[in-house]
Amino acid sequence: MSLWDIIVWPFARLLEILYNWTDSYGLAIILFALVVNLILLPFMAKSKKGMMKTTRIQPQLKELGAISRSISRKS
Repeated sequence: MSLWDIIVWPFARLLEILYNWTDSYGLAIILFALVVNLILLPFMAKSKKGMMKTTRIQPQLKELGAISRSISRKS
C-alpha cells in the first residue's frame, strides 16, 4: 500500500458512503466538501487568529526594526 493509497482511501470511502446515502454524485460531492470544510474549520480558525495577532503587533515590529537599524549604524 503506497502513501497515495493511505491518503486517498479515507476520502474515497467517505465519498462512497455519502453516495450510498444520497444516491446522487452531485449531492455526495457537495456534502463531501461540507464535511471536509467542517473538519478543517478548527485549523483555519487557529491560522486566522495567528494572522490577526501578527497584524496587531506589526507596527511594534517595524518600530523595533527601525531602532535596531539606527543602533547598528551608530556602531
